[in-house]
Amino acid sequence: MVEIINNEKLPWPSRLGDISFYCMIGAIILGTVVISIGTALTTESPNIGKHVEIILGISFLFALILFVISFLLSTTALLGMFFHRISITCRGGKALGTFIFTFLILFLGTTIIAPAFLEARKAAYRINCGYSIRILGSSWQMYALDYDSYPKKANWCDLTKPYLEENDNLEYFICPNDKTGPCSYAMNENIPDDANELPDDLVLLFESTPGWNQIGGPDDVVTDRHKRPGASVTFAGGRVEFVKPEDIPNLRWTVEE
Repeated sequence: MVEIINNEKLPWPSRLGDISFYCMIGAIILGTVVISIGTALTTESPNIGKHVEIILGISFLFALILFVISFLLSTTALLGMFFHRISITCRGGKALGTFIFTFLILFLGTTIIAPAFLEARKAAYRINCGYSIRILGSSWQMYALDYDSYPKKANWCDLTKPYLEENDNLEYFICPNDKTGPCSYAMNENIPDDANELPDDLVLLFESTPGWNQIGGPDDVVTDRHKRPGASVTFAGGRVEFVKPEDIPNLRWTVEE
């Protein structure tokens, strides 16, 4: 007669192996969902918002914690099976498989995936910075249509702000790699206050030290904010470029050039 053994009758190492297996499956599902959603959102819009970033970050951290828990539980289960002389091939398959898989994930994560993820994140910040300065430049174009001139140097941030408030885009004043704020960019000091038409290659905005309504020239450009030396610059024609430090003095900074 064959006795049916339910989970409650199994030795604790076997039950622990089952729990570790389910934790691993949950971590895989959650991690896949978070990565898929994050990829879809960033593809649609480079700047997905701080609240969404926080939610995705917490979810990914929870998935990583589940991986660690499943690794520890499977390790404990295998040790328990060894000391209780339980056959790993019969009852420890889940524990052994979970141990191997989670070990590989954690090993690859710490040696390959994590550094690559950090590099990708820094590159994404650089892209978001360029996107933010592009939005500011576009707001200038809307201002020029309304007032037949570009924002004046003395209060260009204040004049641009209403055009961003309408779409709740005030975070575009701040580069992701500059958390101090309130604005990570400065206006070209050589733009006339009454200008309503400018050369397409003239510098409009560039990365600078944090402040508000800042103006400046080539000596005020901040080039050490990103992993790769350089700064995001937007031009009167709408083009945005990440410029190397040595190329900044060669840009067009005055209308008369």
